[in-house]
Amino acid sequence: MDLSRRSLLAGSVAFVGLGALAACGGDNKSGSGSGGGGGAAVIVNGTEPQNALVPTNTNETGGGRVIQSIFSGLMYYKEDGSAEPDLAESVESDDSKVWTVKLKADQKYSDGSVIKAQDFVDSWNYGAAAANGQLLQSFFDPIEGFAEVAEEGSTIKEMKGLKVEDDTTFTVTLVAPQSDFAQRLGYSAYMPMPPSAFKDMKAFGEKPISSGPYKLETWSHDQEIVTVPNEHYNGPRKAKNGGITYRIYLEDDTMYNDLLSDAVDVTDTIPPSRLSTFQDELGERSVNAPGAVFQSITFSPTDKNYQGEAGKLRRQAISRAINRESICKNLSSTPAPRRPTSSLL
Repeated sequence: MDLSRRSLLAGSVAFVGLGALAACGGDNKSGSGSGGGGGAAVIVNGTEPQNALVPTNTNETGGGRVIQSIFSGLMYYKEDGSAEPDLAESVESDDSKVWTVKLKADQKYSDGSVIKAQDFVDSWNYGAAAANGQLLQSFFDPIEGFAEVAEEGSTIKEMKGLKVEDDTTFTVTLVAPQSDFAQRLGYSAYMPMPPSAFKDMKAFGEKPISSGPYKLETWSHDQEIVTVPNEHYNGPRKAKNGGITYRIYLEDDTMYNDLLSDAVDVTDTIPPSRLSTFQDELGERSVNAPGAVFQSITFSPTDKNYQGEAGKLRRQAISRAINRESICKNLSSTPAPRRPTSSLL
């Protein structure tokens, strides 16, 4: 194994849920590797995104991992879960209700166009508007005017709590003070899209113009997604490799066998059948460390199967079917692999 390469990989994948990080030091290359990263592209496991790659409409792991790599927000999250400025110069408020956002100067999209305050406002309004049906609509709930924009059948397209002051400054007025608002702004719902996106969102989602450390080169559906370094990105998450190729797998066992044979460099998933053996099989290539992770089982409030008295009984039945005592006992006796939460750079 190439230890110098491993030092760039270990602890560097964005994860959801429990699992393990494992890295192999093969010489696989994919994509052109253009941009400022240098070195070989890194091949990682992935799944086919549920939707086109639009930040406000991506809420699952396959698309989310790519979004986090090719887009940037005002903030980003370090491995310990703390939020640090990315595109933002500052996000400040005297009363935790009216926030002033200042962008770093000369931040650009992958096509060379400048990222402006108006782009954030337009993207957030698009995400909140009922007519657009975006999956992450609820993230804009704290902003003044959201209720009017998000109401079913509403023709209102702009939240009154958003105001552009100049090209690098905009203000956000919330319905009530929230001291942690700035810390939320690294999530994908709040990432900006350029003006061209709103002319044809479907086309944009298939080949996004990105704001992050990588840009999309090719997307072969159900096969792989190839990203390369974005030479116009000038933030704190600059690429340290020649790109990231997300190889799409339907079976975890197939992916794991490719990992063992060096056809995949990094994986964030270990098949259940290998959880007791992966550390022996991978040796120093495996990483098992704490991470800032949240998991939950949720029911859609719009699903009629879980509404009313019958829905309440179904929710209770599922809750009571979970053997919490067994879970706690097994997790405490057998350390589960935990995942770090920064982007793969």
